Amino acid sequence: MFSGPIFRLRYSLLRHSDNTVIAAPEQRTTNEHIDLVEGAYAMSKWQIRFANVARRLLLALAFLAYTSVGQAAPGFTEFWLAPPNVTFLNNVPGGEPIYLVTIAGDTAATVTIDQPANGAFTPIVQAITPHTSVRTNLTAFKAALKTTPTNTVLNSGLHISSTAPVTAYYEIANTDNTDMLTLKGADALGQEFYIPLHKHAPFFNEPSYASPEQAIASFDIVASQNGTTVSIYSPVPVDGHPALQQFSLTLNRGQTYSAGYSGSNWSVPANHPSGAVVLADKPVAVSIKDDSVHNPSGGCTNLQSDQLVPVGALGMDYIAVKGAINSNGDESVVIIATRNDTQIHLDGAATPAATLFAGEYYRVDMDYLAASSDNAVYIHATQPIYAAHISGFGCEAGLALLPRIDIGGSADVDFVRDDAQSFFLMLVSPAAAVNAFTITGAGTATIDPGAFVTVPGTGNAWKAARIAFDTTQAPVDTPMRVSNSAGFFALGTLNGGATTGARYGYFSRFADQIGFALTVSAMPGAIAEPGGTVTFSVHVANAGDAPATLAAIGDNFLGDLDARGTCSVPQTIAPAAVYDCGFARVVSGSLGDIQTETVTASGTSLNAAISAAGSATVTITDVIFADGFE
Repeated sequence: MFSGPIFRLRYSLLRHSDNTVIAAPEQRTTNEHIDLVEGAYAMSKWQIRFANVARRLLLALAFLAYTSVGQAAPGFTEFWLAPPNVTFLNNVPGGEPIYLVTIAGDTAATVTIDQPANGAFTPIVQAITPHTSVRTNLTAFKAALKTTPTNTVLNSGLHISSTAPVTAYYEIANTDNTDMLTLKGADALGQEFYIPLHKHAPFFNEPSYASPEQAIASFDIVASQNGTTVSIYSPVPVDGHPALQQFSLTLNRGQTYSAGYSGSNWSVPANHPSGAVVLADKPVAVSIKDDSVHNPSGGCTNLQSDQLVPVGALGMDYIAVKGAINSNGDESVVIIATRNDTQIHLDGAATPAATLFAGEYYRVDMDYLAASSDNAVYIHATQPIYAAHISGFGCEAGLALLPRIDIGGSADVDFVRDDAQSFFLMLVSPAAAVNAFTITGAGTATIDPGAFVTVPGTGNAWKAARIAFDTTQAPVDTPMRVSNSAGFFALGTLNGGATTGARYGYFSRFADQIGFALTVSAMPGAIAEPGGTVTFSVHVANAGDAPATLAAIGDNFLGDLDARGTCSVPQTIAPAAVYDCGFARVVSGSLGDIQTETVTASGTSLNAAISAAGSATVTITDVIFADGFE
């Protein structure tokens, strides 16, 4: 069992918007070890077993990456992925070709591709010059990359490291059953995940493919460190494990595990492990795959896949921009709650469209939208949620995890167009920033502010655009960069065709890019008893990529420090800049006493609250007299 602070989950029988009975967990806190406890819960003639699951969440460590922020330049220097297994039988040879696409930013990069748990894999090293990309064909390694079979510890984990920040994505490039997984670097690593797979009956998996090539839905896990304990709890059966029963496994660095259901009626969406919980005691990366998914508006089947981010990187506000699925194709946003009593509000409505338990699923149908005049849906939740958008062309649909708009997004995003089929940029921007976009690269593309439509329910604060580019404007396999000098934005690409497939993914940042860092120093650090005046110096750094407002500063002895010494608030601190101030107070005590001065700063950045604290100590020493005696 895990030790330390934990949460309990209890699954109860509920019914979601598609009228499918599902299970949703109820969270309760405890500071003790708990074992799996089973009980009975009845509704109507149904009776199910529920279980309490041990959750070890060391919050201060698990989500440290999301409280003080990453890079101003696009990209990351390290990526992890459990590559999905895609059926061979859809457009044989299905599941291939496989590409890893890496895009260099302002600095040349040497990229190394390896499989840490697979000693037979020879690392691939690629040199990338600034503002160019490399498409590495990994098809020859397909057998080693597939995270299959389910319910088995495997060595298929893919690890990418770079000497400079790069953008990367993994692409299943079959013409008929295709999608991309945008790799989210440090944003992808975490210790708590929920699985945002749909349960929409018309989106069934192609049922004609026999074992071992069934086109199942699964979630795939890769460990980034040795000795990682992973705990999984699913509301439906997964291979090797019954529903509503927690199980655990241990993974070493680069090892993987796939959870999915291939039993009776495996192609029915009600059997998707939507809302399953993944907990780990060390950082892992998790991705989802829904293979060969039918669309109700035609005979298409397409892969839907993406890499997830952990709960700590989620937000409460999302915007989905309508793609080009047929008007009766059930374009959707799949929502999974991560906390009990989560209300979902659409387009600013005061009445919630749904109230969800942790792990419960809700589907937002986007067929009512017209891409020209009303091109997006605004989703506000009262607590953090996953939001995955199913979109595409005609009856071909891919999937992309949506980035939060309250804090996520980027100032610069690099992307590459994969082929000459239809290509859209999906853009979500603060309304005040739509005139500040630039796009650079070999193409002739521009971003017209007139393409943006106000997103309903946002009080005119947000706008969205779906912009089509031809191959002259955005050439194939040629990196381009979108930048905005006035605000952070979200950018996705949608590439494909109405009778082939769709590849969909977001390339902007998902995790917080804001935060303070605070240090305190004392002069002198030691003072003779009974004490005297000590001067404290405070340094508040803006560790984020956007301007921050320092609204309050105080300490544990004097309280509010505004107008005390040289400290004064409010202050606006530019990215990477520091605000310095100082104050003095009399420190007194007896020999050997140590006093700790703790200063706390709080404020906002990108309309979100941020804070930080720092401490300094003063030691009381013995008095030294003129004759040298104490």
